[in-house]
Amino acid sequence: MDGNETSSFEDPALGQLKGFDPAQPSCKQPLAISPLLEIVCERPRRSAIMVDFDGTISWIVDDPASARPVAGARESLLRLAEKFGMVAVVSGRSVSFLLDQLGFVDEITNLVIVGSHGAERWTRARGVEVIASDGEWAGVIAGIDARAREELGDAVVVENKVLGLTFHWRQGPAMERVAVDLAERLASEHGLMLQRGHMCVELRPGSSPDKGDAVSGLIRLRLRADLSESGAEPSREIESAVFVGDDIGDLAAFQALDRIAARTGLHPVKVAVGGPEVPPALLAAADMVVDAPTGVMELLGLFLDC
Repeated sequence: MDGNETSSFEDPALGQLKGFDPAQPSCKQPLAISPLLEIVCERPRRSAIMVDFDGTISWIVDDPASARPVAGARESLLRLAEKFGMVAVVSGRSVSFLLDQLGFVDEITNLVIVGSHGAERWTRARGVEVIASDGEWAGVIAGIDARAREELGDAVVVENKVLGLTFHWRQGPAMERVAVDLAERLASEHGLMLQRGHMCVELRPGSSPDKGDAVSGLIRLRLRADLSESGAEPSREIESAVFVGDDIGDLAAFQALDRIAARTGLHPVKVAVGGPEVPPALLAAADMVVDAPTGVMELLGLFLDC
């Protein structure tokens, strides 16, 4: 990037970003001027990098089934997993969807995929594991799915995540109130938890984990055996951790990093992905902001080069 280009670490709509000096146009400048990122790079084998999928390494699209990782995301994550102590994709999507899009199954890698907000995970050594589930949910999901599709019609996309159900109204914004009302009724009838997101609402069992639980589990190195079995160097204690996300569900991950930091001295780096739909609470909790998936890819490139 030359001095005439605009770095994706700066979103003009957001003004000056945390951890970024807009007077320095090079995307490598934050590393040089900010101890926030220097600490991560100094000891990569004791650092964790965790990213969300939608809106982070994939553009937000009208039909969630058509979401794909941006160019270079898959390759960057694989290379980062060779260098850093822990690299993970942490998403509300199902693990099966993430594996279909990222295609890590045939790779020898220590990369971890955590899906359904932490209810399931994949590692090369153990395959797909359900970490937390609610038996009652399996019994009612088919009925809820069918009812939602009938009542909402084609204007709302009903995404069955196996361990959750999400209503998306990006293709029919006028249906927001109808979709939310139905979600609230279903949550009340079946004792489910309701969570809002970017032009969507998700239903899942009340006992389900959130991304904070997912991050806490990863930082506690519950996957140490899995990582060492993959043939990679055994993971050592994580001393710094980066989480990159764009939606309200990622706030729980930010909060988990802060709690762990208060107890253990972990160095947290909370990165919000800026844009017109980013929740203000996520921006307020972030240490730095990058612009859309383009800025996320610049950040991953920075970690690869440092």
